Amino acid sequence: MGVPVELTMIQADHYLPASALKTQGVQHVNFTGRQTDWPMRSGARHLPEDAKLPAVIYLHGCSGFHTGQRLVTAFLDAGYAVFAPNSFARPGREELCGLGDMDGRVALRKEEVRQAFVGNTMDHEKAYVYWTQDGRIMGKSKRGPTDEGTYRITDDGLYCRKWNNWRGGAESCAKVKRMGDTFATVATNESVRSTYTIIPGNTEGM
Repeated sequence: MGVPVELTMIQADHYLPASALKTQGVQHVNFTGRQTDWPMRSGARHLPEDAKLPAVIYLHGCSGFHTGQRLVTAFLDAGYAVFAPNSFARPGREELCGLGDMDGRVALRKEEVRQAFVGNTMDHEKAYVYWTQDGRIMGKSKRGPTDEGTYRITDDGLYCRKWNNWRGGAESCAKVKRMGDTFATVATNESVRSTYTIIPGNTEGM
C-alpha cells in the first residue's frame, strides 16, 4: 500500500458496534488515527477472539465525513462494523473537490494552511503580511504604516489573527481557500473576504 493510500486508513474513523464488544452494556466504540498509529489493531482488542461480524466501508465525498454520521450510526445499531477512510489525507484533494471559481473550492486543512503561510509573506492588495514560526504576524501597509500581532490556526483549519492596532485590535477568523497560486480568506457564510498570493520567505525584511 502506497503512503498516501495508507494514510487514508491510518487517519480514518473505525467503528465497532456495541453488540460485538467483549464488554456488554457499553456504547459503540470509535478508534481513529488521532488516538493510535493503527486504529484497527487497537480496536480488535475489544472483540472476542472468534468474533465475526458484517462490515461496511464508508467513502465520504468532498463535504467530508460528518454528513454521513447518521448513516454510520444506523449501521452500528444494526450490528455492523464501519470503516471510514479519510480521503482528505491524500494529496491532490483540490484537483478533485470544488472545481470552478474560488467560492466552490474546499477550505484548506490546518496543516495545509501552516505549510502555505508560516515563514512566508502574504502579498495582499493593501499590505504585506509575514508569518513567523512562533505565532507572530508582521504587517507592512503598501501606504506606509506597519503593525504587529499574533496568529493561530485552529484544528479545523481556521486562520485567526489579532493585530495590535489594525482592525481595532480584535481577533478575526476565516477559512482559507486556494485556486492555483491565489489564496483567499473566506467568512463563515462562505463569502470571499480578500485574495492574495504567497511569496516565499520574509521578502519585505519585517
